[in-house]
Amino acid sequence: MVKQQRIVLLAAGLAGALMAAVLLVGAVAEVAAQGGQGRPGVGRGHFGPGGPGVFGPGGLGLEGANLTEAQREQVRAVVDQHRDEIRGLFERVTQARRALSASAERGQVDEAAASQVGEASAALALAEARIRAEVLQLLTPEQRAAVQKRVEERAERRRQK
Repeated sequence: MVKQQRIVLLAAGLAGALMAAVLLVGAVAEVAAQGGQGRPGVGRGHFGPGGPGVFGPGGLGLEGANLTEAQREQVRAVVDQHRDEIRGLFERVTQARRALSASAERGQVDEAAASQVGEASAALALAEARIRAEVLQLLTPEQRAAVQKRVEERAERRRQK
């Protein structure tokens, strides 16, 4: 039973961390694509009109890259191209986590459900990494260096906390 509880906690923690990473990456791409202005009107959902961005708060960290208008349009196109895929993956992770939680509530952790959480989380992380790579390819070497510098600065601030 203790081993099963560890599996549940590990799977839930991993899925949560992966979802947080995706949320962090996605929204900055949206904000950067919009010239840092964001969308007016909050509270209509992450994916709908007026929402806080494609994936929620956070993002790619493109704000220091000084994107051109053409690059903003290209980032918008990449984000739009993957919107439905990411929605589906978020839903898959959510459903897998619910199934795992339900099995734990019944007192018998379903290891297959834990595996599904891991598989769904991995698929989401892979999609996020591919989107990030696609967006970063739109940048000049100098812009990529600026983005990398911001990533390193954020990591350093997290280490200091």
